[in-house]
Amino acid sequence: MADISLGFDDAEANKYTDGSSPYFGAVVGRVANRVANASFQLHGRTYALTRNEAGFPGSLHGGGRGWDKVTWRAHKLS
Repeated sequence: MADISLGFDDAEANKYTDGSSPYFGAVVGRVANRVANASFQLHGRTYALTRNEAGFPGSLHGGGRGWDKVTWRAHKLS
């Protein structure tokens, strides 16, 4: 295993999730753009998403808690 992600020296630093990080260590999440009207249809069913961008009636980058705000733990597969 090797450290291949730009980030802080302290892996437990609150800076990753407190909103001050410039997306260090971020993972592209559910959606890497905006979803218009914060909804989508799949197999005839409409799903509502979180509206999380002021001035835009949509959902940005996966909703209120994007994957850039999640602490991930990697495990080696044998």
